[in-house]
Amino acid sequence: MNELSILDYLLIAFSIAVSWRVYTNVHPPAAEADPLAPQPAPSSGASPAVHTPGPDGDTPLAVILKRIATACRYDSIDTFLDGARRAYEMIVGAFAAGNMEPCADLLSPALRESFANTLAERAARGETAETMFIGFRSVTIENAGRDQGYAWIDVRFVAELVSVTRDREGRVISGSPDRVAVTSEVWTFERDLKAGQPGWLLVATDDDA
Repeated sequence: MNELSILDYLLIAFSIAVSWRVYTNVHPPAAEADPLAPQPAPSSGASPAVHTPGPDGDTPLAVILKRIATACRYDSIDTFLDGARRAYEMIVGAFAAGNMEPCADLLSPALRESFANTLAERAARGETAETMFIGFRSVTIENAGRDQGYAWIDVRFVAELVSVTRDREGRVISGSPDRVAVTSEVWTFERDLKAGQPGWLLVATDDDA
C-alpha cells in the first residue's frame, strides 16, 4: 500500500492467490452470527461506513448483480455490501488480535490455513499487533459472476486504520500508533447458491495499491 500497510504479515497472508476451488462442505454460521446476512449494522466507535451502492443501469455487471441479489433473496445488492463491510472489520480485527476463530466460518479453508500459519509465526517471534478501524473511504464492487451454481463478487475496500506491530520488547517494528494508514484491497467473496442455508466465504484477497 502506498502510505502504509495494514500489517506486514496480514498482507503476506492476503497476497496468497486462492484458486476458485469448489467448497461443498460449507457449514455457514447461524444467521445472527453471519455478518453477510441481512441485519442492521452494529453501532461502534468507528466512523460510519461509506454507503456505496452497486452499479445501476443495464451494464453487464449491474445485470449479473441483480441476478445474484435475486438468487440470494436480497432486496438489492446493497444487502451484500453492508455485510461485506462488517466482514472486513471482523476479519481485520481478528487477525490483529491473533484469533481468527470468531470469523473462521467466513474464510475458505485455504485462507484459514494461511492465517493460522502466519499468526503462529508471529506468536513464535513474540510479536503483537494492534489495529484500530477508523472508517471506509469507499467500498465498491469491481466484478462479479455466476458459474455452476456459485456466485462470486470482487469488492474493493479503501479504508483508514491505525495499525502497529511490536516486538517482544514492545518496540514498534511496523506501522505507527499515531498515524492513520490508508489501505486499498480487493477481496473476493463466493457463495454456493444451491446450498439450503448458504453463506458467503472470503476466498481470495489482493493488495492492489
